[in-house]
Amino acid sequence: MKRNYNGLEIEFGSLVKINEKIQRNIESHFTLQNTDKDPTSWYNKFNCEYKELNNFINLTKNKNTLLDIGCQFGSFSLTFIGNSTTKQSFAFDGGDTPYLTLSQIKILNQINNLHIFNFLIGNQNKKIHCHSEELQALAINGPDVKHMFSIDMLCNIYNITPDVIKMDIEGAEINALLGARETLIKSKPIIFIEIHPKFLPQYQNTINDVVSFVNDIDYKVLDLNQQEVTNYLEVLQQEKTDSNRTIWIPK
Repeated sequence: MKRNYNGLEIEFGSLVKINEKIQRNIESHFTLQNTDKDPTSWYNKFNCEYKELNNFINLTKNKNTLLDIGCQFGSFSLTFIGNSTTKQSFAFDGGDTPYLTLSQIKILNQINNLHIFNFLIGNQNKKIHCHSEELQALAINGPDVKHMFSIDMLCNIYNITPDVIKMDIEGAEINALLGARETLIKSKPIIFIEIHPKFLPQYQNTINDVVSFVNDIDYKVLDLNQQEVTNYLEVLQQEKTDSNRTIWIPK
């Protein structure tokens, strides 16, 4: 079982082959799931995973260092690296299954420029109680305990200067962004982000906090057609699904 990631031929190991949920997660970014051809539709502007990954490929061709926050099974990390030996991806996921699966892929395919870490990303640097599920771990109060670290601390201790950040962490986005503020101001990376309006309250955050943060770091928001979103608050208020995908770029 193999798949080509932007020129990088990847062989999958046993953990992918035995789990249909992982296979579906991987394929979701490579297969157009909706037949809606209207580029102005909500799906094509804010929720098309296939278009999100194509934008990612086009906008990161000349980038060097990715922080993949909520990497799951590596679709963005592997695509970013492609057939390059110089690009670096630092991939973070608190879930045990994603960590083991992506680590198996890394070892099986001998990928030296992919660095995988098994902890949560937020605005604290300590062990926290969290909730683990089959394919992910959530930074909400639960019976499990995992390490959480901030992006600012990690970039400082590992001397990372990211020019791309991808973030998909099920509602914990604002906390992770607050823990990355120093890095964002200093490095001005392009950010591919999935906001989860329905899940934000679990972390005592709101969509107003998201919009305020974008303005605070002096970024603008693009939809998946790379058109500027001038009514971001309204867009997030109108989101009926559990996620909204956009691209944030420095002004």
